[in-house]
Amino acid sequence: MKQVDTDLGYTWESRGAENSAQIGVNWAYLSAQVTSRMDPAML
Repeated sequence: MKQVDTDLGYTWESRGAENSAQIGVNWAYLSAQVTSRMDPAML
């Protein structure tokens, strides 16, 4: 992913700069996806 951003002219080293890339995780979405696919028999 870092290489793709670099190829497009973004940087990961200068946080807050105009061309910086910021990545985050939506924990609520991730949690909902994981729990919706759990198999109770497997637990």
